[in-house]
Parts: sequence; structure tokens; C-alpha cells
Amino acid sequence: KTGDSTEAAFDIYIPDAVTNFSGVIQAVHKGRIIQEVIVTIPLWNEGNPEEEMTVQVEFIGRTFLEHLDSRTTFSSSVSLSNNNRLRGQNQSNGFNLEITPQLTAISKQIMDFIESAATGNFSNDLDADENQALVNQLTFSGISLYNNHLRKNNVKGPLQIIASQGRMYTPFEYSYLYPSPKDDATLCSNAKEALASGKCMNCFDHSKSQSDHICPFGFLCLSEVIERRDKRENENVNNGYLISREMEMYTGVLTVLKKTAYACTSKVEESKKGLSDLVMNSIKKNSHDFFAASNWKVWSNYIVKENPDSLILIVHVEKDQKLRNRLEIGNADFLPDTSLPENVTLDEQTYPLAIVIGCKSANVTESEFDIASQFINNGAGIVISSLIKIRADHAGYIVSKMVEIIKKEAVSEISFGKIMLRLRQQLLSEGMMAGLALTSYGDADWKIKV
Repeated sequence: KTGDSTEAAFDIYIPDAVTNFSGVIQAVHKGRIIQEVIVTIPLWNEGNPEEEMTVQVEFIGRTFLEHLDSRTTFSSSVSLSNNNRLRGQNQSNGFNLEITPQLTAISKQIMDFIESAATGNFSNDLDADENQALVNQLTFSGISLYNNHLRKNNVKGPLQIIASQGRMYTPFEYSYLYPSPKDDATLCSNAKEALASGKCMNCFDHSKSQSDHICPFGFLCLSEVIERRDKRENENVNNGYLISREMEMYTGVLTVLKKTAYACTSKVEESKKGLSDLVMNSIKKNSHDFFAASNWKVWSNYIVKENPDSLILIVHVEKDQKLRNRLEIGNADFLPDTSLPENVTLDEQTYPLAIVIGCKSANVTESEFDIASQFINNGAGIVISSLIKIRADHAGYIVSKMVEIIKKEAVSEISFGKIMLRLRQQLLSEGMMAGLALTSYGDADWKIKV
């Protein structure tokens, strides 16, 4: 059904033995899913049905429907449902994507490559052999991901990805859209300059296969805005899923780095002497008001008293005896992730930017890192985080660069989606391969300004 309407009628064709019809209804605007529900309808031949029709909310990305026409047009949206099914929408129709063993294997392969970048000792020179080799590996995995799962549905522009907490992470943003290059292809000679400027220099023909070169802008995450949204369980909405924070003033601007709270784990300093001060001074230089917390008690008191607009954390993450994630700042000061609400924001009118990077130390073997969604669910407006734990020295450098880039790019109003795109491009141009591990959560149309 397309167009403005308060009703939509459709026919159902079912086998005789079926007693209930269940279907997914998605409200889509400009290529993005804004609401998604599962409708279950009892079927009967005569008399009254024994059950009533039920509507279970799966996802609400927007409850306020004003100003929709000013939103960015997306190519497609992909939603990973609660039963591990992938549903998609593009500008013209919906489609289903099967979670095949091949898709699972490609996703794992890509995540392994990113983990190697995040935890390895890579040179900070994009042209270094090990960096070129990593990009080459990602390219062929990205080609397989795109050709086998997205190409037939014409996914080739800004992409929205929606998933429930704890479900399989499918890295569609690492799809490579151009034809397959030669097996030993390397990045084009203008890659650094092009990424730094944010514009492809078209130094070779992207339409031809077996090229000697790889174009960084062939990757979706380096050429297009990616919006990741998180579904979460909510017992107040028919046991469905929803987004807990959204901008109510859609014509307004989210101000960042005016009042910044910062804390980091001692692992940063242990990784490289002097790095902790370097990171802190960089954030302080680019913030109007700055506060550094040495432990969680001090952090919490500052959140309650000052209500900062920007939260920057470099945390070490471990599991406690109850298998909960606990976040370390300072020296061995841990906070269970279940205690996050009072450590994000207490003001319902404040939607802070949160930069939360999890770092990896030698005694930690688990690489997964899923604290970002916790911050969104507990009040943050937008979150920039790492897919996996990364080396502490990488984490320190990345956070410093992120703050510098945000300060530079957001002098005038700019959408959050474009800021993330520039962050990825800039970090890769400088050879910071661990930047590939960055992800973000939140509405890509948030306007931010320093």
C-alpha cells in the first residue's frame, strides 16, 4: 500500500488447516522503516472467533510524524526480526533476505578482519603492506556479501539497519558495490587524498572488473550514510520492541561539546605512557566546559549536577560472576551495565552524544562489545562506539581524532549520519585501521552543532 490513507485492505490466501494468520506490517517513509508491527488474525468459518486479533509492536523509530518530508531519503532498510529473519524495504517494494549459512560465514569473516585491525599492531600509514592486505580481504568479502544478498534488491545508497539486542550482527555496511578487482588489487594511488576530502577522485573506471585497484568509496560505509537502530524488549508495548529516545523537536539542533564529561580506564596509560594525558588534553581543547572523572561515583555526581551534553568514555569491559558486563574507569573501578541509567542522563529533555569505546587488554579473550545499545536505551540521543573491544592505544588515538573531527565538521549544523561518514573516511585516510570497528546508533537525521 502506498500513499496517504488511514486504512489498507488486503486479501489472505491460506491452507484450510491454518487457524491464525500472522503478518508483518511496516510503515516506510523515504526508504526508512519508521514503524513495524506483527498482526495475528484468527481465522474461522462460522460463528465467533475464539481469539481476538493482536498487534505486537516490533519497532518504533518515530512516534511524532511531523516534518517527515525534511528527512533524508534512504535507498533501503533492512530489519532483523526477533525470529532471526531479515526483512527489507527499498523505494519500490519489500523483500525478504534469508539468513543462510553463507551469510553467517561471510559476516563472521568480515568481523574477524575488523577484529584483526582493532587488536593488531598495524602501521598508521594507509599504504603499508599490512593495511593494503586488510583492505583487499575486506573487499572480496564485501563483494560476496553484496552480490549474494543485496544486489538483487537494488541496495546501493544510504542504508538503515535495524536489529534486536543480542541478535546476529550482520555487517551490511561493509558491502563492496563495485565489480571484482584482480586478486592482488590494492587501493588506488589517490585513496588517502580522496578519503581526507570525502570525495572520490574517479582515478579509474569503476564499471569494469579485474581492475588493478580498489576504490575505498566502493564500500557502503565509506560512501553512504548508514543508520543503525536498536530494538529492545519493552514490557509496556505488547512485549514488543521500540526505540526509547527520539528527537521531539525535529527542527532543532543537538548541541555537543559544550559541556563534556570524560573518563577512561587506566589500561590506556598502561598501553602507552603519556597517552592518557594526550587524550584528555585533546578533548579538553575541543570542549567548551570539560570535566574528567576518576571513578564512577565522581562521574555519577557530575551527571546529576551538570547534565552534560557530551559523554566520552574509554572503558575496559569484563564479565562479573553473574555474567553481566561491567565497565572499568580509573584503576579497577567497575560498574555493572545494569547501573547505567543514572550514569547517562536524568533529564528527559536532554539527548547527550555518547562516545563509548571498549578496549581490550591481554587478559580478555572475549572480543564482542555491545554497550552502545545500553546507552541509547538509557537516554543517550546518539552513540558512537566500537563493534568489538580494541587495543587501548588505538582507543585513545581514535577518541582524540573523533573529537577533533566533530569540532571541525560541526561548526555549522550537520547531520549525525554525515558526521559518522566523515569520521570513517578521515580515520582510514590516516591509516587508523581500527577505525573500521566504529559503529553508531541513533537517528541519522539528528542535526548536531558545536
